Amino acid sequence: MAEAWKPKSFSYGESGVDVHVEAEASRTLYEYSQLTSKNRLGRLGEITTLHDDFRGVRYSDVGELPAGTVTYEFADGAGSKPEIARIAGNLRTIYTDLAEASGADAACRGYEPVHLVVHVKVNTLGQDNDRLRQIQELAAGSVDATARLGISISNGELAQDNTMGSLDQFRFELAGMMTGYSHE
Repeated sequence: MAEAWKPKSFSYGESGVDVHVEAEASRTLYEYSQLTSKNRLGRLGEITTLHDDFRGVRYSDVGELPAGTVTYEFADGAGSKPEIARIAGNLRTIYTDLAEASGADAACRGYEPVHLVVHVKVNTLGQDNDRLRQIQELAAGSVDATARLGISISNGELAQDNTMGSLDQFRFELAGMMTGYSHE
């Protein structure tokens, strides 16, 4: 009788995930997202509490909203633009596309865009710090994009997915959810 099949288990490292490099990339994204909180100082949605990681919830002040105030959430993604930016060697502009598209969707419906929650998915960060430069360039672009709109990044997620094509080249996807407010 044939021996029963057993699935092979892999460690994170064997699948292309280095938890130390991921922690550093997450720290980089967090540090840049903290910079965006100044965009809401003294305004609706001012970030009042920052937790110590990219995924950590940031509390914002929405107190004293008038009765009838409603929120708007809109999800969007950068589509194929990350691949074009990767080939062009310029990752700073991707957040501009995501933030402005999401912000415009909120504004054209009469909502003030306030917060962006982002999801960054990469094929792999590798086993060393070589790809952290690309994460830093991507994150730096978030500061420029959010300042133009006066929004903040209130939360985020970084995920590694080694099914996104060859691990030889850095590949990523960027998506987000915009929160806006309106008084009806």
